[in-house]
Amino acid sequence: MEGQPAHLSITGEVTSTSSRNLVATLQGRSGSTNQILVSAHWDSHRGPGALDNASGVSMLIELARYFSGKDQPPECTLKFLALGAEELGLLGSK
Repeated sequence: MEGQPAHLSITGEVTSTSSRNLVATLQGRSGSTNQILVSAHWDSHRGPGALDNASGVSMLIELARYFSGKDQPPECTLKFLALGAEELGLLGSK
């Protein structure tokens, strides 16, 4: 009903964990200062990682493979970031 107050209660737990981020850089052509960041999160929180962001990680790896196999460097620098601990405030992407 419109105008009625709503109440929300959230319960949970706080745990400590560690995580790692991976950054791979493919340097662009000489003189270019532009960068493109390609990122995906690779971890999974309390669930199967295959359903979490496997498509994003697959694309990240495939783009890195594709551009690193070229005879000439890309127009600008490409940074590929595989990020961990992004869920539930774990701040890995920060």
